[in-house]
Amino acid sequence: MIKKENQNNKNYETEYDSYTNKKINEFNSKYDLTTINGIMSMPITEAQKNSDGGESVVYMPEQIISRKATEYKNNKSYDLSIAYLKKWTSYILILSTHIQEITMKD
Repeated sequence: MIKKENQNNKNYETEYDSYTNKKINEFNSKYDLTTINGIMSMPITEAQKNSDGGESVVYMPEQIISRKATEYKNNKSYDLSIAYLKKWTSYILILSTHIQEITMKD
């Protein structure tokens, strides 16, 4: 029984990783994520996209942007890291407003 449970978890992880990677690749292919102009050109409407209801959140734009900021910081590309952090901040401000609007409706 334990073996079957582990096998089911492994299948879920594989499906989850595949789904998440697909979503991240879709986002990455939309924008030039290697230049400041490309980073800043990402529209704020990306921040207003809702997650898929619990399947994953790691592909959400603010999550991708946060990871990219860290990646560039670790590579000592501080100008790109700062651009990502500025974009992340603008997304978070929009998200918090969006969440407040949703909760006020309920």
